[in-house]
Amino acid sequence: MFFVQEISFSFIPNKFKPKPMKRFLLLFFSFLIALNVWAQERVITGKVTSSEDGSALPGVNVLMKGTTNGTVSDSDGSFRISISGPNATLSLSFIGFISQDVEVGARTTIDVIMVPDVKQLSEVVVVGYGTQIKQDLTGNIARVKGDELRNLPVPSFDQALQGKAAGVFVEAGTGKLGQSIKVRVRGASSVSAANDPLYVVDGVPITSSSQSTTNGATNPLVDINPNDIESIEVLKDASASAIYGARAANGVVLISTKRGKTGKTTFNVGYFTGFSKETNRIKFLNTAEFVELFTESNGGLTTSLTNRFNRYGAAPNGAPAASWVTPGAAGYVDTDWQDQVFRDDAGVNQIDISASGGSDKTKFFASLSRNDQKGIIVGNNLERISGRVNLDHQATEKFSMGVNFSLSRTINDRLSDDNAFSTPMQIVALSPMTPVIDPRTGLTSGALDLNTGIPNGNFPIYYNPLLDAEFAERQTQVFRNFGSVYGNYAIAKGLNFRTELGYDLLTQNEERYFGKETSRNSGAPNGFGSNAWTQVFNYTTNNILSYQATIDDHNIEVIGGMSFQESNTKFNNVDAQQFPSNAYKKITSAASITAGTSTETAFAFLSYFARANYKFKNKYLLGLSGRADGSSRFGADNRYGFFPAASAGWIVSEESFLNDNSTIEFLKLRASYGLTGNAEIANFASYNLFAGDGGYAGVPGQRPSQIENPNLRWEQTAQVDVGIDFGFFNSRITGEIDYYVKNTNDLLLNVNLPGTAGVARTQTRNVGKL
Repeated sequence: MFFVQEISFSFIPNKFKPKPMKRFLLLFFSFLIALNVWAQERVITGKVTSSEDGSALPGVNVLMKGTTNGTVSDSDGSFRISISGPNATLSLSFIGFISQDVEVGARTTIDVIMVPDVKQLSEVVVVGYGTQIKQDLTGNIARVKGDELRNLPVPSFDQALQGKAAGVFVEAGTGKLGQSIKVRVRGASSVSAANDPLYVVDGVPITSSSQSTTNGATNPLVDINPNDIESIEVLKDASASAIYGARAANGVVLISTKRGKTGKTTFNVGYFTGFSKETNRIKFLNTAEFVELFTESNGGLTTSLTNRFNRYGAAPNGAPAASWVTPGAAGYVDTDWQDQVFRDDAGVNQIDISASGGSDKTKFFASLSRNDQKGIIVGNNLERISGRVNLDHQATEKFSMGVNFSLSRTINDRLSDDNAFSTPMQIVALSPMTPVIDPRTGLTSGALDLNTGIPNGNFPIYYNPLLDAEFAERQTQVFRNFGSVYGNYAIAKGLNFRTELGYDLLTQNEERYFGKETSRNSGAPNGFGSNAWTQVFNYTTNNILSYQATIDDHNIEVIGGMSFQESNTKFNNVDAQQFPSNAYKKITSAASITAGTSTETAFAFLSYFARANYKFKNKYLLGLSGRADGSSRFGADNRYGFFPAASAGWIVSEESFLNDNSTIEFLKLRASYGLTGNAEIANFASYNLFAGDGGYAGVPGQRPSQIENPNLRWEQTAQVDVGIDFGFFNSRITGEIDYYVKNTNDLLLNVNLPGTAGVARTQTRNVGKL
């Protein structure tokens, strides 16, 4: 300690030999000087953690009681403060936790454990490039905890959001596993550009649009295990989302995955199972009712109608009328085709194994999961195997680093498009008097015509989708890898620099095979096969400088940074026909390669952003943010756009006139305005393009395919939001009420061009408003 150094007398020369009395007086006065210095100033260090899970608490106000001398705990919960006086007391306060006064005494290291205050609306929420206390938010952000997503019988987390966030609309469509899910945050803001929100996982924007080339849109979000998610924040208004600029017009969904916490290693094993059943099944006519109404509409039973019934019922040589109209009679057939396509064993099984823990220096979270689902419609299955490792390490007092890594494999047995005759639900077009098994062949109705030896082109009356379920395959296999690394350096008190590098690698293979039995629908007499390969590599780097300080009643937080993202997509496809038999389903076995193609596309964003939050006396709030985005997608004259936002809030419940109010525990008024953009259009919509498919008679050639538009720019959505947050009766009743107006200008639309232009018939332009 400092005073020990003062009485060491190391500065006294060897030749100086004081007498005993002088030696005593010198020691005595030196000791008094040391005590005086010690009483004047000391440096106290320590760490603040939560009593719930031992996690570090950043942003805790540490104040020397009775003075304005204070500091704020760092990202790892540590603090350092200089104090004076032997009887100093430290006051620690943090929204959401009970304030504490700690007597310093003779200590120089003080570790404090803070207890949560359940009476406060203190939830920490993730915002763009940082975190905030929910009480301090001036924008509208909905938070869904990971526990609310756990063990739900849905394949993707976006589907699990349904009903859990106000203003977020989720539509699952037909219920096919792995299909695209429609998510709308505060409605649609565009006509022809995308209306889906931007998804960001651990700071990295990810690929969320369908990469399917056939059989309807798929959902890339199904590759993420919902049980690995710690929380989901939906940025709904412009003040919350504007920091993501050109891609925030449809809202932003921030996904934070689970991380390790200080403490002993804990293992968790979870298993859940469930079943699914279709609802609101339609009741169709039975055979007797079908014949009665058909005969009535025909004006009576005629020879042609009799022949039609014989055809429907697989009785070309004629059948007694009783077998049509009398249930229980010999030969009576009454098929409920819904029974053939709806499964009785549909359901889900999932097992999760995870481990987490760590020390003050290193924390980890690791998980493995397997999800196996059978859809309610025959032939629709989904299997996902995934693993994740998240590491955080405090390398030095000032430098911390971490790694996130996940890998998944998803196999999706898919169905044909809803508007195709081969889709299972189209089977209800078949008459109830048509048997499932053709009595003439002993095979599925339509599989064979005994007269021709090929699939029957006249029976049933329409194509039988059960032939696809039995003799066709549509399987999509996706390998998905998310990864990121970060480093954080504490430059000075409250000043930090963070750098991140992340990537999202999606590799998809779509294989389709249709046996000769499906030729009535596919048009390939001896089978058809297709193989499509897609790879999307998307990487992002973020560099962020942040500063936080508390000066008396003023709390200031400022961040600034840059972001760069590049995405590259490659696609190859080949089609083939004429397979020897259904035992050979790969392209190499086909006698004829009928088509093939290969494409590549890319886009890039370069962005600069900043945000400032100011709080006065814990009740007056102000927020400002802005982002400048540059995109390769837009015209040379409008390559960059700027998207600002401003917001303000007043925590009324902190005013003195409500201090003694036992009913109103929390009340906040807030208002915001901001601009966001929409950049989800074709990657080269502004360019003058040529295509290399202009060859003729074996001679290669090119042709103009698109006229440039150098003035093409972003859609801009302006949004005004006014809201109230409240908590009554010790937070037994909490909620928020918002009123917002959302207007979009410079809509991106494909405008028709005259045929004399000699190129494509449309051009992307900024036209109209919404």
